[in-house]
Parts: sequence; C-alpha cells; structure tokens
Amino acid sequence: MNETTLSLIKECTVKILVGQNKSLGSGFFVAPGLVLTCSHVIEDGQPLDASALIKVQWKKEQYNAQVIKAFPKPFPDIALLGIESLISHPCVYLNSSINIGEDLYIFGFWHSSKICMTILNYL
Repeated sequence: MNETTLSLIKECTVKILVGQNKSLGSGFFVAPGLVLTCSHVIEDGQPLDASALIKVQWKKEQYNAQVIKAFPKPFPDIALLGIESLISHPCVYLNSSINIGEDLYIFGFWHSSKICMTILNYL
C-alpha cells in the first residue's frame, strides 16, 4: 500500500464512543456524514436504534451520531451511523472483490487512543 492510500485510510478512520461507560470502537467514513462500523461496537447492552447515545470522534472533536441502519451480529454485524453536523471529510471507497494472496489492511482503535493497523494475507 502506498503512503497516499495509507494516509487517506487513516484520515477516514474514526473512533466511536458508546453509552455512559464510553465503550470504544472504530468506524470509517463511507459518504458525507456517514460512518460504517460493526453492530457489536454500538450495542453497549442497548437496542440498535436511533436512541443510542453514540459519539464519533474525528480529529480530536466529538460529534453526536445516530443509528441509521443496523444488522445485528453474528452476521452481517454491520451498522451505518449518521452525523448531521459533519459532512466535509474524506471517504473510503468500498470494493467487494478480493483475490487470494492479497493483503488485507485493518485499521482501528483497539483499546488505544492511537490508530492501529494490522496486515493480514487473504489465503
């Protein structure tokens, strides 16, 4: 992965804080004002609906987010969040194809305030 792509992906990755205990997760911008994450990130023992207390942190600023659509775990375990007050940001592009032998790059905040990256090989 080249440095330009790496920089863009880091710029699109956000930290997600949920509920009163501020459980931690990650997501990424997929369109203006939209963040894609996993449903298990936003659960925090509450229903997967618009009433959940969710904050998205990007560039050290926090924004209120609402659940637009969530599909529970175990599959597909995916959720789309909306942020009305934030629409000017870069977005990642999703691709449905992957070939055997390609590297997969995983970005996120794993129990850390800094973004982490893991590389896996798709076998």
